[in-house]
Amino acid sequence: MDPKSSSPEISFEFPTIFRIYKDGRVERLAGTDTVPPSTDSETGVRSKDIVLSPESGLSARIFLPKLPDPTRKLPLLVFIHGGAFVIESPYSPLYHNHAALLTSKANVVVLSVNYRRAPEHPLPVAYEDSWEALQWTAAHSNRNGPETWLNDYVDFDRVFVGGDSAGATLTHNVVHQAGVHGLSGAKIVGMILFHPFFGNEKPDKLLEVIFPECNGLDDPRVNPGKDPKLGEIGCGRVLVFVAEKDFLRDRAWTYYEALKKSGYGGVVEILESEGEDHSAFSPLYHNHVASLVTEARVIAVSVEYGLYPDRPIPACYEDSWAALKWVVSHSARNGPEPWLNEYADFDRVFISGDSAGANISHNLAVRVGPDGLSGNGGLQDRRLKPPAEDLARIGCGRMLIFFAAEDHLREVGQRYYEELAKSEWGGSVEVVEHQGENHVFHLMKPDCEKATNLIKKFGSFINQN
Repeated sequence: MDPKSSSPEISFEFPTIFRIYKDGRVERLAGTDTVPPSTDSETGVRSKDIVLSPESGLSARIFLPKLPDPTRKLPLLVFIHGGAFVIESPYSPLYHNHAALLTSKANVVVLSVNYRRAPEHPLPVAYEDSWEALQWTAAHSNRNGPETWLNDYVDFDRVFVGGDSAGATLTHNVVHQAGVHGLSGAKIVGMILFHPFFGNEKPDKLLEVIFPECNGLDDPRVNPGKDPKLGEIGCGRVLVFVAEKDFLRDRAWTYYEALKKSGYGGVVEILESEGEDHSAFSPLYHNHVASLVTEARVIAVSVEYGLYPDRPIPACYEDSWAALKWVVSHSARNGPEPWLNEYADFDRVFISGDSAGANISHNLAVRVGPDGLSGNGGLQDRRLKPPAEDLARIGCGRMLIFFAAEDHLREVGQRYYEELAKSEWGGSVEVVEHQGENHVFHLMKPDCEKATNLIKKFGSFINQN
C-alpha cells in the first residue's frame, strides 16, 4: 500500500517529532508509548494517576517512595516533562522511569504533570496547565485536599519544581510566576532545570507553529533572559544542568549569566556534563548499542550527527557520511582511533540505524555506490523517498529490515522493502515483523521478549557466513 494514496498532504513536519496534515490531523512520530502506574518491587516506589481538573483533563502521575516512617513528612518535587511541548507524557516509559528514579534516590514525593500538549492545544496552554497544577498541589497544605498522598506525606515548606527541555522552560515560568504573584500554601525552596529549551535571537519554526501568540524573539516566556523581571524568581536556589554536546547548551549558559546579573537574591548553580547530549535520550541508545555489541560481538561506532533545528537537514546526512569515511580511513591501521586500528575487520562493515537513523543508513549505503546524491526535493527528496535507480546501487550485499506492526511508519517500511525487491539491486533482503509493537519499541521496552529476540536476530545477521 502506498501511504501517499491514503494520507492527506502534510502542512508542517518537525522531523522525528510530529506532523500536521492539511486536514488538521496531528501525527506524533515519537513519545506515544505508555506504561501503567505500578509498584517497583526493588525500590518500593509506588505510583498512581490522578485527575487535577475534570473540566480541562489536566492530570498527573504521583510517585511515593518507600516509607519506613509514615509519620515523617517528605519534600515534594513537581516535575514537568519535556518533549518539545508536543510529545511524551508522565506515562511514557522515559518519564515514568525517570520520575520513579528521582523518587527513590532523592526520597521525595514526585508529582509529574500531564499538561495539554501542542499543537492541538497551542502554547501558552501548557504554561497555564503547569501553573494550575502547582496551585492545585499547594492547596493541599491545609491537609484536606483531594489527593491523600499529598495530604499525608508532603512537607509543603520543602517544595521543588523541576523539568527537562521544554519542561524546564515551563518550570522557569511557573516558579517565576510564583515569585511575581505569590503561591499560597507552599514554599518553593528550589528550581531544577535539566537542559532547558529556551529561545534565543534566532527564529524558531517550531515555536512559530505551536505558539502563535508568541510576542517574538524577546518574549520572556520562551527567552527569559530578556525579562526585565527575571530576578523575581520565587525560590531561593536554582540548579541548571547543561550537556556539553547539547545544541541548546549555549542558551542555558546565557540564562545562567542573565540570572546572576538580574538582581536575583538566591543561589544559582550550573553543572555541565562533559561528552553528553540533550536530555534523557542518550542512555537509550547507549544501552541499545551496548546490547548489540554484546550479542553480535562487534565494534560499534554510534554517530552523533548535527540535530535539527540548529543544523537543518541535510546536515545529518553529511555528518553521517563524514563519520563513515572517517571510520573507513582506519583501514590503513594508522588512524586516530586505536580501537579501530587494532580490532576492526574492514572487510566486514555494517551500517544500521532506527527510525530517522534507518533513513540515514539507507542513504549511506546508496552513497557508497558510484554516483552519490544531490539536491533537496522536500518531502519527495530521493533521500527520503528513494527511487528505483538509487535502490539498485546500494553498496552492500545483504539487508535486514525490522518492522513493528503498530508503527505509524510500518507502511513506509513495507513500501521500501517492496520497491527494493523489484529493483535491480543484486543483494538479499530479509524482513522481520513484530506483531503488536510500536515505533522503536526495542528502546522503550529493552527487556521484553521481542526486543531480546530483535537483538539476537541482529547478532545472527552480523555473524552469518
